Amino acid sequence: MQRILTLASGFSVDYTNMFGAERLQESDFAEYQQQLLAAHQAVQELTVTGNSTYGQQVLFTQMPEVKFGKINTPASIAKLQAYAQNMQNRVQAVVSLGVGGSYLGGRVIFESLVDEYWNGLSARERFGRPKLYFAGNSLSATALQSLLRELLRQAQAYVLKYKKRYTLTLLVTSKSGTTLECITGFMNLYTTFADYADVLNLEVAVLTQTDAQAPNPLEELAQVWGWEVFRVPTGIGGRFCVFTDPGLLIGAILGLDINSFLQGACDMALACQNADIWANPAWLNAALKYLAAQKNGKFIEVFMPYSPNLKALGEWYVQLLAESLGKKRADGTAYSRTPVVAIGSTDMHAQTQEHQEGLANKLVQFIQITHESIEVRVPEVFMQQEFFARYAGLSLNNLNKQALQANAQALASANRPSLTINLPVLDMYYLGNLMYFYMLSIAYEAELAGVNAFDQPGVEVYKQYLRAHGG
Repeated sequence: MQRILTLASGFSVDYTNMFGAERLQESDFAEYQQQLLAAHQAVQELTVTGNSTYGQQVLFTQMPEVKFGKINTPASIAKLQAYAQNMQNRVQAVVSLGVGGSYLGGRVIFESLVDEYWNGLSARERFGRPKLYFAGNSLSATALQSLLRELLRQAQAYVLKYKKRYTLTLLVTSKSGTTLECITGFMNLYTTFADYADVLNLEVAVLTQTDAQAPNPLEELAQVWGWEVFRVPTGIGGRFCVFTDPGLLIGAILGLDINSFLQGACDMALACQNADIWANPAWLNAALKYLAAQKNGKFIEVFMPYSPNLKALGEWYVQLLAESLGKKRADGTAYSRTPVVAIGSTDMHAQTQEHQEGLANKLVQFIQITHESIEVRVPEVFMQQEFFARYAGLSLNNLNKQALQANAQALASANRPSLTINLPVLDMYYLGNLMYFYMLSIAYEAELAGVNAFDQPGVEVYKQYLRAHGG
Protein backbone atom coordinates (compact mmCIF):
# COMPACT_ATOMS: atom_id res chain seq x y z
CA MET A 1 0.00 0.00 0.00
CA GLN A 2 1.41 3.35 -1.05
CA ARG A 3 1.29 6.23 1.41
CA ILE A 4 1.99 9.58 -0.26
CA LEU A 5 0.99 13.09 0.84
CA THR A 6 0.99 15.45 -2.17
CA LEU A 7 0.42 19.20 -1.96
CA ALA A 8 -1.16 21.30 -4.70
CA SER A 9 2.34 22.64 -5.55
CA GLY A 10 3.54 19.12 -6.36
CA PHE A 11 5.72 18.85 -3.23
CA SER A 12 5.17 15.37 -1.83
CA VAL A 13 6.16 13.12 1.06
CA ASP A 14 6.26 9.40 0.25
CA TYR A 15 6.21 7.62 3.60
CA THR A 16 5.26 4.17 2.32
CA ASN A 17 8.44 2.56 3.61
CA MET A 18 8.04 3.94 7.13
CA PHE A 19 5.34 1.30 7.73
CA GLY A 20 5.67 -2.49 7.80
CA ALA A 21 7.24 -5.33 9.72
CA GLU A 22 9.64 -4.04 12.41
CA ARG A 23 8.60 -0.51 11.41
CA LEU A 24 5.63 1.71 12.25
CA GLN A 25 2.04 0.50 12.48
CA GLU A 26 -1.19 2.46 12.11
CA SER A 27 -1.94 1.65 15.76
CA ASP A 28 1.11 3.68 16.85
CA PHE A 29 -0.66 6.88 15.78
CA ALA A 30 -3.75 5.92 17.76
CA GLU A 31 -1.62 5.19 20.82
CA TYR A 32 -0.02 8.64 20.68
CA GLN A 33 -3.12 10.52 19.52
CA GLN A 34 -3.37 12.89 22.50
CA GLN A 35 0.34 13.73 22.36
CA LEU A 36 0.11 14.36 18.61
CA LEU A 37 -2.91 16.63 19.00
CA ALA A 38 -1.23 18.57 21.82
CA ALA A 39 1.85 19.13 19.60
CA HIS A 40 -0.31 20.48 16.78
CA GLN A 41 -2.11 22.80 19.16
CA ALA A 42 1.19 24.11 20.55
CA VAL A 43 2.64 24.82 17.09
CA GLN A 44 -0.56 26.58 15.99
CA GLU A 45 -0.42 28.69 19.16
CA LEU A 46 3.20 29.55 18.38
CA THR A 47 2.24 30.52 14.83
CA VAL A 48 -0.57 32.82 15.93
CA THR A 49 0.94 34.43 19.03
CA GLY A 50 4.72 33.99 18.75
CA ASN A 51 4.77 32.52 22.25
CA SER A 52 6.49 29.17 22.76
CA THR A 53 5.53 26.51 25.28
CA TYR A 54 8.55 27.64 27.32
CA GLY A 55 7.56 31.30 27.55
CA GLN A 56 9.93 32.59 24.87
CA GLN A 57 9.16 34.94 22.04
CA VAL A 58 9.67 32.83 18.91
CA LEU A 59 8.93 34.63 15.65
CA PHE A 60 10.24 32.39 12.88
CA THR A 61 6.67 31.62 11.78
CA GLN A 62 6.26 35.30 10.84
CA MET A 63 9.13 35.22 8.35
CA PRO A 64 7.40 34.15 5.11
CA GLU A 65 4.84 36.95 4.90
CA VAL A 66 6.02 40.30 3.52
CA LYS A 67 3.86 42.87 5.24
CA PHE A 68 4.16 46.11 7.19
CA GLY A 69 4.69 45.33 10.85
CA LYS A 70 6.05 41.83 10.18
CA ILE A 71 9.64 40.53 10.17
CA ASN A 72 9.95 41.13 6.42
CA THR A 73 8.36 44.32 5.14
CA PRO A 74 8.17 45.83 1.65
CA ALA A 75 10.78 48.36 2.82
CA SER A 76 13.20 45.71 4.14
CA ILE A 77 12.92 43.67 0.94
CA ALA A 78 13.45 46.82 -1.15
CA LYS A 79 16.59 47.64 0.90
CA LEU A 80 18.06 44.18 0.26
CA GLN A 81 17.33 44.37 -3.46
CA ALA A 82 18.71 47.90 -3.80
CA TYR A 83 21.92 46.95 -1.98
CA ALA A 84 22.36 43.89 -4.20
CA GLN A 85 21.55 45.84 -7.35
CA ASN A 86 24.21 48.40 -6.44
CA MET A 87 26.78 45.57 -6.40
CA GLN A 88 26.00 44.42 -9.93
CA ASN A 89 28.80 45.29 -12.40
CA ARG A 90 30.60 47.17 -9.59
CA VAL A 91 31.67 44.64 -6.92
CA GLN A 92 33.92 41.81 -8.11
CA ALA A 93 33.69 39.54 -5.06
CA VAL A 94 31.87 39.09 -1.76
CA VAL A 95 33.11 37.15 1.27
CA SER A 96 30.36 35.97 3.59
CA LEU A 97 31.80 35.54 7.09
CA GLY A 98 29.85 33.63 9.70
CA VAL A 99 29.31 30.30 11.40
CA GLY A 100 26.23 28.26 12.32
CA GLY A 101 22.72 28.57 11.03
CA SER A 102 22.72 32.24 10.05
CA TYR A 103 25.71 31.51 7.81
CA LEU A 104 24.65 28.07 6.55
CA GLY A 105 21.26 29.23 5.25
CA GLY A 106 22.87 31.56 2.71
CA ARG A 107 25.31 28.87 1.72
CA VAL A 108 22.40 26.51 1.01
CA ILE A 109 20.93 29.06 -1.40
CA PHE A 110 24.29 29.54 -3.11
CA GLU A 111 25.20 25.87 -3.51
CA SER A 112 21.69 24.74 -4.43
CA LEU A 113 20.84 27.27 -7.11
CA VAL A 114 23.88 28.65 -8.93
CA ASP A 115 26.47 26.98 -11.11
CA GLU A 116 28.87 24.82 -9.10
CA TYR A 117 31.76 26.73 -10.71
CA TRP A 118 30.16 30.17 -10.27
CA ASN A 119 33.38 31.77 -9.07
CA GLY A 120 35.20 30.57 -12.18
CA LEU A 121 32.68 32.11 -14.58
CA SER A 122 33.36 35.43 -16.29
CA ALA A 123 31.57 38.56 -15.09
CA ARG A 124 29.43 38.42 -18.24
CA GLU A 125 28.44 34.82 -17.55
CA ARG A 126 27.47 35.86 -14.00
CA PHE A 127 25.42 38.78 -15.41
CA GLY A 128 27.65 41.18 -13.50
CA ARG A 129 26.94 39.53 -10.16
CA PRO A 130 29.95 39.15 -7.85
CA LYS A 131 31.87 36.03 -7.02
CA LEU A 132 30.90 34.67 -3.61
CA TYR A 133 33.17 33.05 -1.01
CA PHE A 134 32.38 31.73 2.46
CA ALA A 135 34.72 32.09 5.43
CA GLY A 136 34.73 32.71 9.17
CA ASN A 137 33.21 29.29 9.85
CA SER A 138 36.31 27.77 11.44
CA LEU A 139 39.53 28.71 13.20
CA SER A 140 41.70 27.25 10.44
CA ALA A 141 44.66 29.49 9.65
CA THR A 142 45.32 27.45 6.48
CA ALA A 143 41.83 28.05 5.07
CA LEU A 144 41.98 31.75 5.85
CA GLN A 145 45.42 32.17 4.31
CA SER A 146 44.36 30.36 1.15
CA LEU A 147 41.41 32.71 0.70
CA LEU A 148 43.59 35.76 1.32
CA ARG A 149 46.10 34.65 -1.31
CA GLU A 150 43.41 33.90 -3.89
CA LEU A 151 41.60 37.22 -3.50
CA LEU A 152 44.83 39.22 -3.58
CA ARG A 153 45.89 37.34 -6.70
CA GLN A 154 42.55 38.21 -8.33
CA ALA A 155 42.83 41.86 -7.30
CA GLN A 156 46.32 42.25 -8.74
CA ALA A 157 45.34 40.56 -12.00
CA TYR A 158 42.22 42.74 -12.25
CA VAL A 159 44.23 45.96 -11.85
CA LEU A 160 46.69 44.88 -14.56
CA LYS A 161 43.87 44.06 -16.96
CA TYR A 162 41.37 46.88 -16.32
CA LYS A 163 43.57 49.62 -14.80
CA LYS A 164 41.20 50.09 -11.87
CA ARG A 165 40.89 48.67 -8.38
CA TYR A 166 39.18 45.40 -7.54
CA THR A 167 36.14 45.93 -5.26
CA LEU A 168 35.58 43.43 -2.47
CA THR A 169 32.75 43.37 0.08
CA LEU A 170 32.95 41.60 3.44
CA LEU A 171 29.54 40.52 4.78
CA VAL A 172 29.96 39.83 8.49
CA THR A 173 27.15 37.83 10.10
CA SER A 174 27.12 37.51 13.89
CA LYS A 175 23.94 37.81 15.91
CA SER A 176 25.81 38.73 19.10
CA GLY A 177 28.63 40.53 17.34
CA THR A 178 31.09 38.41 19.32
CA THR A 179 31.22 35.04 17.51
CA LEU A 180 34.85 33.92 17.77
CA GLU A 181 35.35 32.26 14.36
CA CYS A 182 33.57 35.01 12.45
CA ILE A 183 35.12 37.99 14.25
CA THR A 184 38.71 36.72 14.16
CA GLY A 185 38.36 35.84 10.47
CA PHE A 186 36.96 39.29 9.76
CA MET A 187 39.74 41.04 11.66
CA ASN A 188 42.38 39.16 9.67
CA LEU A 189 40.80 39.76 6.28
CA TYR A 190 40.06 43.41 6.99
CA THR A 191 43.58 44.18 8.21
CA THR A 192 45.30 42.41 5.34
CA PHE A 193 43.12 43.84 2.59
CA ALA A 194 43.40 47.36 4.04
CA ASP A 195 47.14 47.13 3.41
CA TYR A 196 46.50 46.63 -0.33
CA ALA A 197 44.49 49.77 -0.96
CA ASP A 198 46.44 50.38 -4.17
CA VAL A 199 44.77 47.38 -5.84
CA LEU A 200 41.73 46.73 -3.69
CA ASN A 201 38.70 48.80 -2.70
CA LEU A 202 37.30 47.28 0.53
CA GLU A 203 33.66 47.58 1.63
CA VAL A 204 31.94 46.11 4.71
CA ALA A 205 28.34 45.30 5.68
CA VAL A 206 27.24 43.59 8.88
CA LEU A 207 24.27 41.40 9.75
CA THR A 208 23.66 41.45 13.47
CA GLN A 209 21.09 41.75 16.25
CA THR A 210 20.56 44.62 18.66
CA ASP A 211 20.39 43.42 22.25
CA ALA A 212 19.33 45.87 24.93
CA GLN A 213 20.78 43.54 27.58
CA ALA A 214 24.32 43.31 26.19
CA PRO A 215 26.62 45.46 24.04
CA ASN A 216 27.18 44.38 20.44
CA PRO A 217 30.77 45.23 19.46
CA LEU A 218 30.14 44.55 15.77
CA GLU A 219 27.22 46.96 15.61
CA GLU A 220 29.18 49.58 17.53
CA LEU A 221 32.00 49.22 14.99
CA ALA A 222 29.55 49.57 12.10
CA GLN A 223 28.22 52.82 13.55
CA VAL A 224 31.74 54.24 13.94
CA TRP A 225 32.80 53.31 10.38
CA GLY A 226 29.47 53.93 8.67
CA TRP A 227 29.04 50.37 7.40
CA GLU A 228 25.69 49.13 6.10
CA VAL A 229 23.75 47.22 8.76
CA PHE A 230 21.23 44.43 8.14
CA ARG A 231 19.28 42.60 10.80
CA VAL A 232 19.09 39.14 12.32
CA PRO A 233 15.67 39.70 13.90
CA THR A 234 15.14 39.34 17.63
CA GLY A 235 13.07 36.26 18.41
CA ILE A 236 14.54 34.22 15.56
CA GLY A 237 17.49 31.90 16.18
CA GLY A 238 20.28 31.67 13.63
CA ARG A 239 19.27 28.21 12.44
CA PHE A 240 15.75 29.51 11.72
CA CYS A 241 16.67 32.82 10.06
CA VAL A 242 17.27 31.95 6.39
CA PHE A 243 14.01 33.70 5.40
CA THR A 244 15.32 36.98 6.82
CA ASP A 245 18.23 39.28 5.90
CA PRO A 246 21.12 36.74 6.28
CA GLY A 247 19.62 34.35 3.73
CA LEU A 248 17.69 36.81 1.58
CA LEU A 249 20.71 39.08 1.07
CA ILE A 250 22.75 36.20 -0.36
CA GLY A 251 19.89 35.35 -2.71
CA ALA A 252 19.53 38.97 -3.83
CA ILE A 253 23.29 39.36 -4.44
CA LEU A 254 23.18 36.30 -6.70
CA GLY A 255 20.22 37.75 -8.63
CA LEU A 256 17.80 35.06 -7.42
CA ASP A 257 14.08 35.62 -6.83
CA ILE A 258 13.82 36.12 -3.06
CA ASN A 259 10.09 36.81 -3.30
CA SER A 260 9.59 33.36 -4.81
CA PHE A 261 11.65 31.88 -1.96
CA LEU A 262 9.35 33.56 0.57
CA GLN A 263 6.25 32.47 -1.36
CA GLY A 264 7.41 28.86 -1.17
CA ALA A 265 7.61 29.22 2.60
CA CYS A 266 4.19 30.94 2.72
CA ASP A 267 2.53 28.10 0.81
CA MET A 268 4.14 25.49 3.05
CA ALA A 269 3.04 27.41 6.16
CA LEU A 270 -0.55 27.38 4.87
CA ALA A 271 -0.48 23.63 4.17
CA CYS A 272 0.83 23.02 7.68
CA GLN A 273 -2.18 24.67 9.31
CA ASN A 274 -4.24 21.61 8.33
CA ALA A 275 -5.81 19.93 11.37
CA ASP A 276 -5.62 16.51 9.65
CA ILE A 277 -2.21 14.98 10.32
CA TRP A 278 -2.35 12.96 7.08
CA ALA A 279 -2.67 16.21 5.09
CA ASN A 280 -0.20 18.32 7.11
CA PRO A 281 3.32 17.51 5.85
CA ALA A 282 5.39 18.98 8.71
CA TRP A 283 3.23 17.46 11.43
CA LEU A 284 3.25 14.08 9.70
CA ASN A 285 7.02 14.18 9.10
CA ALA A 286 7.67 14.98 12.76
CA ALA A 287 5.30 12.26 13.95
CA LEU A 288 6.87 9.61 11.71
CA LYS A 289 10.38 10.38 12.93
CA TYR A 290 9.43 10.74 16.58
CA LEU A 291 7.41 7.51 16.61
CA ALA A 292 10.15 5.65 14.72
CA ALA A 293 12.55 6.68 17.49
CA GLN A 294 10.18 5.89 20.37
CA LYS A 295 8.69 2.65 19.04
CA ASN A 296 11.49 1.23 16.90
CA GLY A 297 14.69 2.77 18.29
CA LYS A 298 15.51 4.74 15.12
CA PHE A 299 17.61 7.43 16.77
CA ILE A 300 19.84 8.18 13.76
CA GLU A 301 18.53 10.02 10.71
CA VAL A 302 20.54 9.73 7.51
CA PHE A 303 19.75 12.83 5.43
CA MET A 304 20.37 11.75 1.85
CA PRO A 305 19.40 14.00 -1.06
CA TYR A 306 20.08 12.59 -4.52
CA SER A 307 21.77 15.77 -5.68
CA PRO A 308 25.27 17.03 -4.76
CA ASN A 309 23.82 20.56 -4.98
CA LEU A 310 21.99 19.82 -1.72
CA LYS A 311 25.00 18.89 0.39
CA ALA A 312 24.95 22.30 2.12
CA LEU A 313 21.24 21.73 2.82
CA GLY A 314 22.26 18.59 4.69
CA GLU A 315 24.78 20.54 6.76
CA TRP A 316 22.13 23.15 7.57
CA TYR A 317 19.67 20.41 8.54
CA VAL A 318 22.24 18.77 10.81
CA GLN A 319 22.46 21.95 12.86
CA LEU A 320 18.70 22.55 12.78
CA LEU A 321 17.97 19.07 14.13
CA ALA A 322 20.90 18.61 16.50
CA GLU A 323 20.78 22.02 18.13
CA SER A 324 16.99 22.02 18.40
CA LEU A 325 16.25 18.47 19.56
CA GLY A 326 19.32 17.12 21.40
CA LYS A 327 18.15 18.33 24.79
CA LYS A 328 17.31 17.43 28.36
CA ARG A 329 13.62 17.39 29.25
CA ALA A 330 12.24 19.04 32.37
CA ASP A 331 12.46 15.71 34.23
CA GLY A 332 16.19 15.42 33.46
CA THR A 333 15.88 12.68 30.83
CA ALA A 334 17.33 13.35 27.39
CA TYR A 335 15.84 13.25 23.91
CA SER A 336 18.14 12.79 20.97
CA ARG A 337 18.12 11.94 17.28
CA THR A 338 21.49 12.12 15.56
CA PRO A 339 21.60 13.51 11.98
CA VAL A 340 24.11 12.24 9.42
CA VAL A 341 24.65 13.74 5.96
CA ALA A 342 24.93 11.50 2.92
CA ILE A 343 24.65 12.22 -0.82
CA GLY A 344 23.06 9.88 -3.33
CA SER A 345 24.24 8.12 -5.30
CA THR A 346 27.81 8.86 -4.08
CA ASP A 347 27.38 7.51 -0.57
CA MET A 348 25.69 4.34 -1.74
CA HIS A 349 29.32 3.33 -2.27
CA ALA A 350 30.30 4.45 1.24
CA GLN A 351 27.50 4.41 3.82
CA THR A 352 24.85 2.07 2.42
CA GLN A 353 26.52 -1.07 3.75
CA GLU A 354 26.04 0.36 7.24
CA HIS A 355 22.46 1.43 6.52
CA GLN A 356 21.57 -1.98 5.15
CA GLU A 357 23.27 -4.36 7.60
CA GLY A 358 24.55 -2.29 10.52
CA LEU A 359 22.61 -1.70 13.71
CA ALA A 360 18.91 -1.21 12.96
CA ASN A 361 18.86 2.20 14.65
CA LYS A 362 18.55 4.40 11.55
CA LEU A 363 15.95 5.82 9.22
CA VAL A 364 16.93 7.29 5.87
CA GLN A 365 15.46 10.56 4.60
CA PHE A 366 15.74 10.77 0.79
CA ILE A 367 15.17 13.88 -1.33
CA GLN A 368 14.45 13.51 -5.05
CA ILE A 369 14.16 16.23 -7.69
CA THR A 370 11.53 15.07 -10.15
CA HIS A 371 12.46 17.27 -13.11
CA GLU A 372 16.12 18.22 -13.36
CA SER A 373 16.94 21.40 -15.30
CA ILE A 374 19.69 19.67 -17.30
CA GLU A 375 19.47 16.38 -19.16
CA VAL A 376 22.55 14.33 -20.05
CA ARG A 377 22.46 11.00 -21.86
CA VAL A 378 25.21 8.44 -22.07
CA PRO A 379 26.80 8.75 -25.55
CA GLU A 380 26.91 5.91 -28.07
CA VAL A 381 30.58 5.11 -27.80
CA PHE A 382 32.54 1.84 -27.46
CA MET A 383 29.47 0.13 -28.94
CA GLN A 384 31.54 -2.87 -30.04
CA GLN A 385 31.67 -4.01 -26.41
CA GLU A 386 28.41 -5.22 -24.85
CA PHE A 387 29.16 -3.81 -21.40
CA PHE A 388 29.45 -0.21 -22.68
CA ALA A 389 26.71 -0.58 -25.30
CA ARG A 390 24.08 -1.39 -22.64
CA TYR A 391 24.38 2.14 -21.19
CA ALA A 392 24.29 4.05 -24.49
CA GLY A 393 21.39 6.51 -24.69
CA LEU A 394 20.38 6.19 -21.04
CA SER A 395 19.43 9.34 -19.09
CA LEU A 396 21.65 10.12 -16.08
CA ASN A 397 18.63 11.68 -14.36
CA ASN A 398 16.63 8.46 -14.78
CA LEU A 399 19.56 6.39 -13.55
CA ASN A 400 19.79 8.62 -10.48
CA LYS A 401 16.09 8.05 -9.73
CA GLN A 402 16.52 4.32 -10.20
CA ALA A 403 19.43 4.38 -7.76
CA LEU A 404 17.25 6.06 -5.12
CA GLN A 405 14.40 3.60 -5.69
CA ALA A 406 16.78 0.65 -5.50
CA ASN A 407 18.20 1.97 -2.22
CA ALA A 408 14.72 2.43 -0.72
CA GLN A 409 13.60 -1.03 -1.89
CA ALA A 410 16.72 -2.66 -0.50
CA LEU A 411 16.19 -1.02 2.88
CA ALA A 412 12.52 -2.06 2.92
CA SER A 413 13.50 -5.64 2.12
CA ALA A 414 15.45 -5.65 5.39
CA ASN A 415 12.54 -3.94 7.25
CA ARG A 416 14.50 -0.68 7.54
CA PRO A 417 12.51 2.56 7.26
CA SER A 418 12.92 5.40 4.80
CA LEU A 419 10.85 8.25 3.45
CA THR A 420 11.24 10.34 0.32
CA ILE A 421 10.60 14.04 -0.24
CA ASN A 422 9.86 14.79 -3.90
CA LEU A 423 10.47 18.28 -5.27
CA PRO A 424 9.10 18.97 -8.77
CA VAL A 425 12.15 21.16 -9.56
CA LEU A 426 14.99 22.72 -7.61
CA ASP A 427 14.40 26.46 -7.65
CA MET A 428 13.88 29.28 -5.15
CA TYR A 429 10.18 28.47 -4.66
CA TYR A 430 10.69 24.79 -3.86
CA LEU A 431 13.80 25.46 -1.79
CA GLY A 432 11.62 27.81 0.27
CA ASN A 433 8.98 25.07 0.48
CA LEU A 434 11.53 22.55 1.67
CA MET A 435 13.46 24.60 4.22
CA TYR A 436 10.32 25.92 5.89
CA PHE A 437 8.88 22.39 5.95
CA TYR A 438 11.91 21.22 7.95
CA MET A 439 11.71 24.17 10.36
CA LEU A 440 8.08 23.43 11.18
CA SER A 441 8.82 19.69 11.41
CA ILE A 442 11.44 20.39 14.07
CA ALA A 443 9.00 22.62 15.99
CA TYR A 444 6.43 19.81 15.95
CA GLU A 445 8.92 17.14 16.99
CA ALA A 446 10.22 19.23 19.88
CA GLU A 447 6.67 19.46 21.24
CA LEU A 448 6.26 15.70 20.91
CA ALA A 449 9.58 15.07 22.65
CA GLY A 450 9.02 17.60 25.42
CA VAL A 451 12.10 19.68 24.68
CA ASN A 452 12.63 23.36 23.89
CA ALA A 453 13.57 23.68 20.21
CA PHE A 454 14.57 27.32 20.52
CA ASP A 455 17.47 27.38 22.97
CA GLN A 456 20.92 25.74 23.02
CA PRO A 457 22.18 25.55 26.62
CA GLY A 458 24.62 22.76 25.75
CA VAL A 459 26.46 25.07 23.35
CA GLU A 460 27.10 27.56 26.13
CA VAL A 461 29.07 24.98 28.14
CA TYR A 462 32.02 24.74 25.73
CA LYS A 463 31.92 28.51 25.22
CA GLN A 464 32.49 29.01 28.94
CA TYR A 465 35.58 26.78 28.84
CA LEU A 466 36.83 28.50 25.69
CA ARG A 467 36.46 31.95 27.26
CA ALA A 468 38.36 30.69 30.31
CA HIS A 469 41.29 29.95 27.99
CA GLY A 470 41.17 33.39 26.39
CA GLY A 471 38.85 32.53 23.45
